[in-house]
Parts: sequence; C-alpha cells; structure tokens
Amino acid sequence: MRTARTAELLRFGNLRRGVQMAPIVVGPYSYVGIAVWIALLAYAGFRWPAGTLVFAALGSLADPVILPAIARQGSSLAIYGYTDSLLLGAGLGIAARAAMSGWFVNGLKDRALIPIAGYVLIALVSAVVNLVQPIVAVAGIVSTIDAMAILFLARMVIRDDTWLWRALALFLAIMGVAALIAIGQRLLTPDFLGLSAFEGGFGEGARATAFFGNPNHLAPLLGLALAFSLFGFRALHARAGRIAAVLFIYLLMVALVLTFSRSGWLAFALGTGSLALVFDRRALLITLAIGVVALGTALYMPRELLAGPGAGGGGPAPDLGEIVVGRANAIASGQDLRTIFIAESIPVVLHDPVVGVGPGRFGGAAANVFGSPVYKQFGVSLYRFHTIHDYWLHQLAEVGVLGTLALVALMVSLIVRLVSAARRAPDPLRRGLLLATAASTLAMSLNSLTEMLLEGNSPSFVLWLFIGLGLLVAERVLVTTHVGEPEPVATPAP
Repeated sequence: MRTARTAELLRFGNLRRGVQMAPIVVGPYSYVGIAVWIALLAYAGFRWPAGTLVFAALGSLADPVILPAIARQGSSLAIYGYTDSLLLGAGLGIAARAAMSGWFVNGLKDRALIPIAGYVLIALVSAVVNLVQPIVAVAGIVSTIDAMAILFLARMVIRDDTWLWRALALFLAIMGVAALIAIGQRLLTPDFLGLSAFEGGFGEGARATAFFGNPNHLAPLLGLALAFSLFGFRALHARAGRIAAVLFIYLLMVALVLTFSRSGWLAFALGTGSLALVFDRRALLITLAIGVVALGTALYMPRELLAGPGAGGGGPAPDLGEIVVGRANAIASGQDLRTIFIAESIPVVLHDPVVGVGPGRFGGAAANVFGSPVYKQFGVSLYRFHTIHDYWLHQLAEVGVLGTLALVALMVSLIVRLVSAARRAPDPLRRGLLLATAASTLAMSLNSLTEMLLEGNSPSFVLWLFIGLGLLVAERVLVTTHVGEPEPVATPAP
C-alpha cells in the first residue's frame, strides 16, 4: 500500500536506478516486477535499515492517488502488489539485518506485543469457529496488524534520535506541500495540478484532498502534523523560528478546515485539544487563536479564481451552520451513509458478539478483495463502496468484543505510556514530541470510528512510525529519570 520516492532513497545510488528501471525491464504489472521490487527493498532494508524504514512508512503517502495515476492503465492487483510490498520488502531486509546483529529479539521486547498477540489469538479462534478459509483469515489478520510491525522494526534498527528528527522533518515538509495543494484546490481550481477535489454535499463546494484523493484521509494527517507543530512550539526560542512556526501552523490549519471533514475536525479537537488542555495550555491557546483566523480565511477566501464566474468560480462563502448542522441532521434522521452502515451491521455483530463472524469477512480490505458471504447472508449493502468506513465496527463484527477490546487496550496503553514519559521529559522538545504522538494516537483512534484509518495505508503507516519512534524516546526518558544518568547508546545503524 506504499510507494513514493522520498529524499531518503536519493542516497541509495545504484539501488535508486534499479528501482526506477525495474518496472520498465519486467513490466509494471507483472508478478516478476513485484518480486524484483520486493528484492530491491529487502536489499535496501539490509544495507540502510533506518532510512529504508522511514521510506517505507512515508512512502505510503503516495498510495491513494500518485501510484494509481502512474498505473492508470494497469490492474488493481499491480497497484496493491507494488505498494503492499513496501513494508514486506523493507521488513525482510531490516529483520535479517537485526537478526545478524543480535537486535531482532530485543526489537520484539515491547509491551505492545501482548495485546497484539491477544488479538491474533482471538482472530484465529474466530476463524476456526466460523470455518473461514485460511487465505481469507490470514488476509484479514495481516491487514489489521501489518502497520504495527513498524513499531518493532523501529526498535530493531534505530538507536538514537537522529532518524526521528529526519523522519519528522520530512513528514512536515510533505504535509506542507499537501497543505499548499489543498489551498490551491480551493483558491484556484478544484483540479489544481491535476489532483481532483471532492465535491461536498452540504454546500461546502470543493473539499480539499491534495494528493490523497479523500478529504477524510488528508484531515487526520494534517492533524498529525499540527500536533507536532503545536506541541513543539514551546521548544522554539528564536523569534524567527516562532514566527515561521506560527505561519506553518496557520497553513496547516487552513488546509484542515478546507477538507470540511467534520470527523477530522472533531478528532483533532478531542485528541490534541484534550492533551493540550491538561499538559500545555499555551499550545491550546495558540490552537484556538490560529484556528479562528484559519476558519475565517478558509470560509471567506476567493474561490476557484482560474475557473472564472461563468464556470462556477467565485460564488458565496459556504454556510458553516449548514455544513455542521446539516450533516448532523442527516445523521440524526438516519440518512447519513455511516449511520446506515451501523444499522445494517448490527445483526452481523449480534450474530456472534464474542468472537465475531471471522477475520477477513466483513467491512475491511480483505472482504473487499476476496468477497464475503456475510454481506448477502445479513442483507448488508456497501453502496458501491469497498468498506463500511468504520474501523471499530469492522473489528467488532469480525472478531467480536474480545478482539476489539484487545485492540482498544493496545491503543490506550500506548497513549498512557507516551503521556507518562512526557510528564518526566527533561526538555520541552522531547516533551512536545511525546505529547504530540499521544494526541495523534488518540485522535486517529477516534477518527477511525468514521473511517478505516487504522487499516488504511497512509494514515496507519505514518502513525505507527511515529509511535515506534516516540516509544524509543519514552524509554530513554524513563531510564534517564529513574537512573539519573543517560542510557548508554549503541552505535547507530547506517
């Protein structure tokens, strides 16, 4: 689910040229091409493990629009094959390097493995009880836990903070570009740079998508970038740095408003807002102040200037009341698609509320790829969509209350660990990093009630990269505060 050329691969010389030539030599849609791509990634993962891990995680940002645009004449299998192989290839190389250097077992020693293993065990029980085909069960389980592997891969290869700051800088740069494109889709034309915006149904006009193809995927990633920017503001001491940070936060905030993703707004407010209220009131005040200005800018800025008045350009500002209240009324009256999905999914959940109908059989990517008899059995329609747009409902139906509770316990435990370390952090930079990671984990978990974010490619890969890096920082913070001196640091991997 994951392909893009980040700056990190520019270091790889001959590997980069091989990656560029592989689709030409073997055919971009062939199984041989996919195998070569995986082999190149595995080599990169073995030779440059830390950089390849960052590439694999942030490379997923090209998945929604950029790769399908390149492969528009190809099959969906080719797109799935090349993008899914990012983590597979990189993971194989990184794991081999870690095994040879003695870091593989240590990389797996994290408390997060316990609820993940609990989920897998419950999912296997559900698969046996429901007689799920092995390939479907494996696909359903893997699509849930694949991104989580990034946490353990990070522990295997990253020894200090260097790659954390590189990954964060690269991610913020990418999201800055995405924000500029999002504003261009509103200010200039919905098809800015050939990237189509999404037409809203409640008077929003063009909803910004940047290069993600979906405003509800762009919004949580902007929220992630905003969390790091807001909580990191206190660590900036130079006046020029603070001014630049305020302008960058404003840019991201305008783009977030222009997605008109109500769930994205709410998740950002609950995630970042709640932690800022408790731990960093200054970040909360900055958020509110810039948010008000960004809201006014987004609502009243000129629209579609390149289209012209005769082609739909200009026009009145969108009605914020209709945007929010209109959507709320649709939900209350049962006309919203997500409420329809919930209503139709209730019989599926009640069929076996303990362990569900089996992994890979309802609402997620595996059920879309392999098909599922559950939809016909319970009269559930996806209305031409691929999933039910609710990660937690999808899990509740597939693995029941037990499996869902294991995943909830995982996310809650991660947030608690990050917040606990943030409270002990000796400097504002690491404190802000840990709080931002915790806030983003909370926000994306909540936002997954309306989207498949924790199973989606771009959001989940990026989130788990920063969770993994954040936990490494948290461990060093806790060791330093308990022992009273810095933890010995091994030689960083290349």
